[in-house]
Amino acid sequence: MNELLNSQNELFQAYIVPLAIFLARIVDVSLGTVRSLLANKGHKKVAPLIGFFEVIIWVAAVSQVMQHLTHWQNYVAYGLGYAVGNFLGIFIEEKIALGNSVVRIITNEKAHDLAKILVEKGFRVSLMNGQGNNGKVSIIFLLVKRRTLKSLIPLIKEHNPLAVYSVEDIRYADLKLEKAKGFVK
Repeated sequence: MNELLNSQNELFQAYIVPLAIFLARIVDVSLGTVRSLLANKGHKKVAPLIGFFEVIIWVAAVSQVMQHLTHWQNYVAYGLGYAVGNFLGIFIEEKIALGNSVVRIITNEKAHDLAKILVEKGFRVSLMNGQGNNGKVSIIFLLVKRRTLKSLIPLIKEHNPLAVYSVEDIRYADLKLEKAKGFVK
């Protein structure tokens, strides 16, 4: 009977504990990644709440590692859980796509055509003239929700493949700007 209990205990420590550590690290690091990104975007209420659960899960995972220091599997599970948790946290944040972005499109040809297409697709556009290294350019500015970037970028590439564009996340935006003078639409 003792041998059976010892055998079950060894299996538990060799497989179940590392699996639990791995899963806990995936959850706590995913939460931490999302929390950090939300905090950077100014979400003052939800970030601390996520942090609370993140730390509780982390303490549980670390305590299991510390209780079973002689099992190398726990170290591997801890590290793998961290890596997978980072990946998953970034993936989740990209899917949520909270916040706004400024998109700048610089082109020396067909800027008015591209601006017209963007307006037809529902984007609010500002078009300016500028000077580049090789002469005159047009600069198109857009203030968009991050989740709309998936539809915007292909439009730029399709209708003006030589355009240079940049996307910059912004922390705060007064979306009433869309109705301000100077925005096309």
